Amino acid sequence: MVLDSNIIGNRIKKFREASNITQEQLGEQINLSRNQVSNLERGANKLSYKTLTELCDALNVCPCELICGAYHKTVSENTIDLIKHMDEDDQEVVYQMILAYKETKERLKNRR
Repeated sequence: MVLDSNIIGNRIKKFREASNITQEQLGEQINLSRNQVSNLERGANKLSYKTLTELCDALNVCPCELICGAYHKTVSENTIDLIKHMDEDDQEVVYQMILAYKETKERLKNRR
């Protein structure tokens, strides 16, 4: 899966604004300057794991919400959203895993 810094940055901005805090206030919470927060929101800086976890704590969101945009109410919507953001090879792997799961589940059901 290729991470798009611009898309992630837009999500950071969306959640920050929804939390009604400024870039400076968010920066204070996660030990970054206002300029560094601005760079993250514009996709100019890459997101480190440490910053990701601090952002998630500060914005009260899970990492999948920032990275993949998965924040729907249902599991199926979140699953579809996650798969949509994968490259074609990863999508094929997930598809094959689902097929194998369904076949195994059916085989076990028929044994009973």
